[in-house]
Amino acid sequence: MITDNNVEYSFASSTDARAGNRYEEQVWAFPGTNPCFAIRYFIHYMAIENYPKNTVSEFNRDALIDQFDKIRTLLFIFNHFLVKKVLKIKNIILLTMMENFLNYFKLREIIENDKN
Repeated sequence: MITDNNVEYSFASSTDARAGNRYEEQVWAFPGTNPCFAIRYFIHYMAIENYPKNTVSEFNRDALIDQFDKIRTLLFIFNHFLVKKVLKIKNIILLTMMENFLNYFKLREIIENDKN
């Protein structure tokens, strides 16, 4: 269990590395949901040390995690209020997909701005 913004989540994380690839994963399960509703952060990147110097730029991991955290917080709020109104799970999934789609473009913008 982990507490963030006064919300207690079931939490798991892992890291892995294979053949120059790096993998980071975090799973945040929302409290009191049935069926279980969770957010997964999955980051896959290449080891920067495998590239010639000054040919690639390292991404801003902290900025990426910050954006994932903002998405999770918004989804918790949506989930909390929608479940209280007894909406069907398919509506929650649809909102999650829409939110992820919108935030995908925000993340792309952050990554592009980070390159400049």
